[in-house]
Amino acid sequence: MELFSLLETRNTSDFIEKIISTEYSKKDISKIYDNEENTLLSKSILLNLPRISLFLIPQIRNLIDDTSQFVTFINKKNKNGYNSILYSSFIGNIEILDKLINNGADIQSVNNNGLNILHMASQGNHPNIIIYIIEKFCFNINSFDFNGNSALHWSIYKNSFQVIDFLIYFGIDINKKNNEGFSSFQLSVLNKNVKIVKKLIFLKCNVETLSFNIKNKDDKINEINKIIFQSKLYLEYSYIFFIFFMIFMEIFNQFISLRYFRNISYSILYLFLFFILFILLHIIQQSNPGEIEIRLVKPLIKICEEGESLRNICPWCLNYCNPFSKHCYICNKCINYIEFHSNCLNNCISKKNITYYLHFFYYYTLYVGIKIVLNCLIVYYVPQIRKTNFSLIIFHIFLNILLIILLIRNIYITKLNFKSKKYSSYYEEEYYFDDIDSQDNKINTKINKKNNEEFSTLIVN
Repeated sequence: MELFSLLETRNTSDFIEKIISTEYSKKDISKIYDNEENTLLSKSILLNLPRISLFLIPQIRNLIDDTSQFVTFINKKNKNGYNSILYSSFIGNIEILDKLINNGADIQSVNNNGLNILHMASQGNHPNIIIYIIEKFCFNINSFDFNGNSALHWSIYKNSFQVIDFLIYFGIDINKKNNEGFSSFQLSVLNKNVKIVKKLIFLKCNVETLSFNIKNKDDKINEINKIIFQSKLYLEYSYIFFIFFMIFMEIFNQFISLRYFRNISYSILYLFLFFILFILLHIIQQSNPGEIEIRLVKPLIKICEEGESLRNICPWCLNYCNPFSKHCYICNKCINYIEFHSNCLNNCISKKNITYYLHFFYYYTLYVGIKIVLNCLIVYYVPQIRKTNFSLIIFHIFLNILLIILLIRNIYITKLNFKSKKYSSYYEEEYYFDDIDSQDNKINTKINKKNNEEFSTLIVN
């Protein structure tokens, strides 16, 4: 038990290696267990001591002459069914995992609840392990534990957001239910994880309501309910609806102007303004919101084996990204400094094209305002209208007033959210509204420097 105490107090690797090489040189350390029946190797892996773990494997191999006995030691499970390969998947160390597999570790090993290395990697939020075991060993992505939970279920349980993208990328069943009848979507609702709910809805999962009401409703639950409601409105067709609505309003407006003004100049004015509006709409649709096209130069498996970080890699478009970019599942592109995807305008709105977006709605608001003023003038200066078609004109004015309220509200919310946007701690206020390219250079320099310093080890308590 002395060795386990040294591991838990996290003494230096040199000191522990010296103790094993001297005081335990003539002892069989393969038969030393702790209270949970963990071997010295599995305990060092669990505590994320990679140097000691890699030191112990050849050390114990030299003590055990029989290969079958050494393989038995490598696959030795504790009371809960965990062994070295399951722990190495949980902490995300590919070097140790590869070493264990080369020495006979069972890649299909499961614990007492049926959790395999894919489930453990999902709990630990390690996409590098997911990629490694699937690409190299063709591991079944749709494997389940004894309770019917897939790796996607476990990643949602543990809020392992980074792993979810790669699991779905490799084709995991997002609609599979566990033995309790919960799908991945329902679990994400129960966990109140808004990001995962949005992601699964964008990926066309089955949006199923829960059979019971969630108690203690808060802002997150209200936001999730709003997202679920919007998903049932067929918002992907809102662009077509928006175009038809604009055309309908223009035809209605032409009818009013030609019938009651009886002057074609007003009709030409409306058509001219409407033509400019459509030009602005076309500019927004064709504008590049800031698509990232820095393609990977090597396969994902190669990146994992070389120990590179996957934090800035998008599995969907296989691009190198930065902390300010986000993958749009509607456009299927990674967009830099993205604000949101506009279903009405059929394009992503980002820092790069938000000026066009706001100008479009400024102009649309002005256009609707002109129509309201002219319609009011018709009612005021043409007395016979108040006796014949007064209700029609009022209805037209009412529609335009309602539209202008919605446009002003949209402009206000967009500007408010954009000005209060804080992309990351890498951002500095003095160049927030500077040129995007110069920002990218500054930010990428900071990111590269930061990635070399952080996430060197993962402490598992």
